[in-house]
Amino acid sequence: KNGTIVYGPSLIYVDKSVVNAADPADDGTYVLRVEDGNAASATCYLQSNNVVIDVVNCGLKLDILSFTGQVKGEFNRLQWIINADEYGLIELQSSEDAKKFSTIYSRSITNSLSDEFDHFNPSPKQYYRLKYTLSNGEFHYSNIVLLESTKGLNINVINTKVDETLNVQITSNVEGKINYAIYDIRGVIMNQSSMHISEGVSQKSIDVGYLSSALYLIRFEDPSTGKLIIQKFVR
Repeated sequence: KNGTIVYGPSLIYVDKSVVNAADPADDGTYVLRVEDGNAASATCYLQSNNVVIDVVNCGLKLDILSFTGQVKGEFNRLQWIINADEYGLIELQSSEDAKKFSTIYSRSITNSLSDEFDHFNPSPKQYYRLKYTLSNGEFHYSNIVLLESTKGLNINVINTKVDETLNVQITSNVEGKINYAIYDIRGVIMNQSSMHISEGVSQKSIDVGYLSSALYLIRFEDPSTGKLIIQKFVR
């Protein structure tokens, strides 16, 4: 380059080497020159006057090929595929308003990979993005993925007059967990627990045989959305 040799090995017959002739940051135009090694003064040579190589500094190659998310009941699952050929740092960030983001997961990468992360107890509306930082400190962001919990939940007490067991019918469009608490008419909690529910229509039984004969309220809560459902029953 500019009369300076940046790569000059000895060749025997045919050389099909892939040559890293210069630092990638050293942009410019290069010429290929082949000399006769038997000539003392190296005056016999072939120079590629019409063939030049223009080196462009492309820097780190790091591409986000895909970035997607799914609502999975009690958590959101984020998945992404990265194509990289040098060191970089990937951060998964979340936000409730698409303005203030915080990092919830990070890892360094040196090559291509596919990865995923489960974000538990997210808000009903959660925004996500990837931040990727290059080795030179430069950083970029991916597209923003919005995940909203559209969980439909309906609960009905089947037998409002109860002997030992309270039977409830639950309709939900996602699998997950709900909490429940039983109150007397004074508002005192008699019992509280949680149960796993399946997608679709299902029935659950709750033991209430320990309760005295009286009117009670049972409150169901969906922790992922904050939705409350209150039903009455008589023991």
